[in-house]
Amino acid sequence: MNYSEAREALNDELCRHPSVLGRLVAIATLWDETSKRYGHKLAAHYGTEETDRVLRRLHQEIFIAWLSLPLRQQQSDVAVYMGKLGIKAEWFDFRKMGISCLPKSASPPERDLFLLDLELIQALQRY
Repeated sequence: MNYSEAREALNDELCRHPSVLGRLVAIATLWDETSKRYGHKLAAHYGTEETDRVLRRLHQEIFIAWLSLPLRQQQSDVAVYMGKLGIKAEWFDFRKMGISCLPKSASPPERDLFLLDLELIQALQRY
């Protein structure tokens, strides 16, 4: 199996989430802190190394895609994500979720911007 096939299969699965933030949360949950690798059931087919490499790249790409959205679109994306979960934004811990979604390759400014955007969106949800 090659990188392109693994990427396509993993990306197809992630794209089932209707929001960019949902994809980001989904891929972040595949990180295993113990092994310092991404894991997925498709690793049985594509191999552990290949799966980890694809997921590392996809995590960074999805993260950058979300950061690249204007704040208004990020706010709409969060609404789609919350709607899919069936919870109200007021009850959600945006900071905790945001920290868990950060790719290991994110730079400090990217991390700060992501968390600040989530704080702003949470504040906007109150009004």
